[in-house]
Amino acid sequence: MNARSSIFKYSLRSLLFLFLAIFIFISLSYFSIGIETNFTFEVVALTLVAVFATWYIIFKKFRHRGETITFSPDHKYSRTKTLSIFIVAVLMTMFIFGAIKFTSPQPIQVGVDYDYYHLTTDQIEGDLSTLKEIGVTSLRIQYHSDIPDKTLQFLQATAGLEVMLMTPTYVDSTFESYLSSYSQYIHVYQLSNELDRVHTTIPDYNQPLTYKELESIVTALISAIDYYDSDYETVATFSQAYETRVDLLALGGTKTGIGAICSHVDYVGYDVYLSEGLTVLPYGVNLLKSLSQKPMWITEVGATTSNEVEQANYIISVLDFAKRNNIGKVFIFNYNRGWLDYSIQGTLAEQKLAEWIKNN
Repeated sequence: MNARSSIFKYSLRSLLFLFLAIFIFISLSYFSIGIETNFTFEVVALTLVAVFATWYIIFKKFRHRGETITFSPDHKYSRTKTLSIFIVAVLMTMFIFGAIKFTSPQPIQVGVDYDYYHLTTDQIEGDLSTLKEIGVTSLRIQYHSDIPDKTLQFLQATAGLEVMLMTPTYVDSTFESYLSSYSQYIHVYQLSNELDRVHTTIPDYNQPLTYKELESIVTALISAIDYYDSDYETVATFSQAYETRVDLLALGGTKTGIGAICSHVDYVGYDVYLSEGLTVLPYGVNLLKSLSQKPMWITEVGATTSNEVEQANYIISVLDFAKRNNIGKVFIFNYNRGWLDYSIQGTLAEQKLAEWIKNN
């Protein structure tokens, strides 16, 4: 009898510690490591209640005597109590593991930032052919209102590729004319760029816009796009510096901060560079996903060509991270622009990118 009671006691303790370990691991994964879960704050709270209830039943309702467990005199139905513990344990296990998404990673769409402004038609066609061979599926382009003929030729040449336009921060007649002419070729609109970095121009250029002002910009852009385009998606993007903007981090669901801004868009994008390092990715991605409640893209990832091996390794590491965390789309900055030597065209990074896409 004593041996059975002792086994019973230690089994229950071991089971409880196992549940606690699982709960702590998944909680840490969600908030820092980056494992995909369905956890909400309500799930966390209810799981804590279940853990406490199990602990209370085991360690408070039963009295310990030496190496055995016996039931106190007022607990006449020991078998019922034991069964209750078992049911609570099973339900808690189902509850915890039910919060994990046991889904296989989905294929990632890889895009590049592409600049056609100074290129000839032959150069553009050659580049697009190469990108299709590599396996790139999306192009992000800048808003150019001063080269209408070249823009039309370029967009007509992008057949088979998704085009994402980075819009201006404002809506004026020139932008509306652009939409009227080219919206049929555009699939996704990136609403301005890195909204946390958008500043006022009058009276103080260095004054960042409030989240309400940013929300107004987003809704104005969407309203203009709606008039000319009925089939499109939108993404709002943020730099790593968004984490320093207290007003954007307000926890109010979709009512304040990033939540309010992203309530109007389909996706949220995160821009991260080698200078900021891989260490910021898990926290930055999970926090942004939690605040926005939107599917996640990485809309800029890049490194300079001063060290081609370092550049290639960084880009591939971010792609691996995106694959592990079911991030649907990653844009490489950039393919062919010489700006700050970030171009991957003709570099080791382009070769490694082709290999990565082929193998993934």
